[in-house]
Amino acid sequence: MFNEKKRSFFGRIADAILNKPEIDDETIDGIEEELIIGDVGMDTAMKIVDRLRREVRDNYIIYPQDLRDKLEEIVAAVIDKGEDQALSEETPLVIMTIGVNGAGKTTTIAKLAHRLQNEGKTVLLAA
Repeated sequence: MFNEKKRSFFGRIADAILNKPEIDDETIDGIEEELIIGDVGMDTAMKIVDRLRREVRDNYIIYPQDLRDKLEEIVAAVIDKGEDQALSEETPLVIMTIGVNGAGKTTTIAKLAHRLQNEGKTVLLAA
């Protein structure tokens, strides 16, 4: 049986959009809910959804594929590309990670450690 929790974040968003014949307020509310559940953050989710609602209204978007394309465009414009969050060059650099069980902390830490090692930095992981 298919596990609902294991579906991808983007898969759930696509389902919220593409399974509708036309776009309505419920569709946008579903996108907002998935963004919040997906841990995008309340402020970012609201910024994305507010802009999406404006685009739908101003450009008369009624078809799911057009909404999906617009959502991709908005998310690409809104998300942090990392420029503002660059790691400090000062040493030692300490990065503390917290979060709930199953959220992907260990995987993220491993990816970050691997990236830093590839940049020639010495990495120490401690629990």
